[in-house]
Amino acid sequence: MCWTAKRDRDSSTPDTWHVDADGRALTVEVKSGAGLLTRLERAVLDALGVPVEPPSSPRYRVTREEYSHGDLFELEQDTIWRVVDVATGQPLLEWRGGTSHHLEGGGWSEATSAHGIDDLRLSVDGLHALVRDSDVVTCRPPSDVLP
Repeated sequence: MCWTAKRDRDSSTPDTWHVDADGRALTVEVKSGAGLLTRLERAVLDALGVPVEPPSSPRYRVTREEYSHGDLFELEQDTIWRVVDVATGQPLLEWRGGTSHHLEGGGWSEATSAHGIDDLRLSVDGLHALVRDSDVVTCRPPSDVLP
């Protein structure tokens, strides 16, 4: 099942997510923090009444590669996420994201800008990609993501 969740930053409760699941609108409450994608997925599926079973043997996995570059007063930290076919080891799709920093007071600043996606995980069923881009999380169906 595909869906898109958008965080409601204007709400009195900042952990409110408005979800469009194949044309069905719903609202779930999920706090920010570690494991957000997995917790959000479970909240959406629970609200929809969709049972999900983890695969007995995963067909896909996600790899994450990080690297840094820049010049004397600039730091770019980039991440590449790849969905890989477990049987062949071949990457199927790739997403990129990262942050920019500058030198201030002898150390690197907090992120001054960001680009690309923030996180990627496989869904509990192992067949969907959960992609987070700032305050939007998309669960993309296998036909859009994986062959």
